[in-house]
Amino acid sequence: MIVADGILFPLLAFGVHSDTFELIIGNFSGKVLIACSYGLFLFAFLLFSRHRMEKVVKEPLLDWNLLLSSGKEIVEQMDRHEQQLRQAKTVFETSREGIAILNLDFAIVDANNALVKMVNPLSDDTSSILHDKLLERFLPPETGNRVQQLLKSGQSWSGEINWSSAEMRRYGLLNLVPVTDRIGSISHYTLSLTEVSELVHTREELRFLANHDVLTALPNRRQLHTVLARDLRPFSAGICKALLIIDLDNFKQINDSFGHVAGDELLLDFTHRISFTILGKGTLYRIGGDEFAIWTHSISSIKEALDLAEAVREEAIKPFRVNNDELVRVNCCIGISAYPHHAKEVKSIYQQADTALYWAKELGKMRISPRCEIIAA
Repeated sequence: MIVADGILFPLLAFGVHSDTFELIIGNFSGKVLIACSYGLFLFAFLLFSRHRMEKVVKEPLLDWNLLLSSGKEIVEQMDRHEQQLRQAKTVFETSREGIAILNLDFAIVDANNALVKMVNPLSDDTSSILHDKLLERFLPPETGNRVQQLLKSGQSWSGEINWSSAEMRRYGLLNLVPVTDRIGSISHYTLSLTEVSELVHTREELRFLANHDVLTALPNRRQLHTVLARDLRPFSAGICKALLIIDLDNFKQINDSFGHVAGDELLLDFTHRISFTILGKGTLYRIGGDEFAIWTHSISSIKEALDLAEAVREEAIKPFRVNNDELVRVNCCIGISAYPHHAKEVKSIYQQADTALYWAKELGKMRISPRCEIIAA
């Protein structure tokens, strides 16, 4: 093109005669040199930046046909783009999902009101979290660094997170996506956060109720069997533990005479007393209506388990106050099974303690039985 331009332009400007040809021929080598130099750089640019040229040509925002359109078509196209922008803005501002735009330093440059409420419920001002690096608040340092490296490489990341807000623990699903410009370079990151705190709290509550008694909040029979299976497998040499099953006497009569509310008060009072008595020695479980169990942490002998049972019985025979001023008395029977003396597996140790309790009750109230030996209290 440069060479052709250098030949045609003088001919058109000065006409066809000998002086013009002399001018063209005299500068022909220079024109060829300039054309080759320019062509070389153009060829190199197209060779190494072909993908960039293709992206620019295919860029949706760059409508090449629009350059050849009429004024009416241009206005219509601009109206459509403006409408799309308004729709996107409406979704951004009214979404219940927290949304933010992060710069290359992972600091917030724009955010919607939903995200502000999640992060800072006491503020309605979006500017209160601008320039805040939320990833440092949402993720531990090691995880945060790994996520940032992943995003810088052009990959997305999502996961469950938790954070502190308004003196409570909140939970959410975080999604991070890199945004590229028309030449493929990362220019921003989008952050979207869906809060699932209510779902997590409900899940934790159901898990708690599945393993604990509703009235006393003590671990229940299911949790006791889980703990027994964990503590007895594998067997550890030199460890002695004991399972005590406690049955309250006269509890049905109290329920019938004073009502279930009074019975609940008695059970709560009994729970507090026994929990304090066995503090540091074992864990208390409620395994039935008026049945409790104690799984000792570690004992040196069966005598130590008997001493603990005696301390529990002494607390049980003390008067209980119900309906604010009524004093009532109960007592209890206790069955004991020790590991490894009486049983070496979960099913056996529970069955032995239950059998010992049955024998104690057969002999009368206020009895303690270590499996086979019946001791009068």
